[in-house]
Amino acid sequence: MGLIQNSVSVAAGATNSNLISGSAFEFLPFDATIEIGLLASATGVLAGVSSGSDILLEDGSLVNVVTTANQGPRYPDDFQLTDEALAGDRLRIAIRNPTAGAVTVFYSVRTTPI
Repeated sequence: MGLIQNSVSVAAGATNSNLISGSAFEFLPFDATIEIGLLASATGVLAGVSSGSDILLEDGSLVNVVTTANQGPRYPDDFQLTDEALAGDRLRIAIRNPTAGAVTVFYSVRTTPI
């Protein structure tokens, strides 16, 4: 099983086209079940998530607000997105912050070979 877990500060008005760009799991090395947890430190952050050609979260969807400050997604409670992906599929988590202040986005991606 692979795990990507991190946080990123997204400045006011900024976008990040793929939080996991450059990761070893951006392009899946094997067929896998993927589970994604995505939280933000404040309201207003928008996201879009895809796995290959599968859209898991439509661009412009609100990200859940984290329940405890400075805490990433907890498994399984905060992992709302799941998909069966093929080797070579690209995982994408795009973030847009239209608010007036910086917001921290916490994310985790679990990949389990199938």
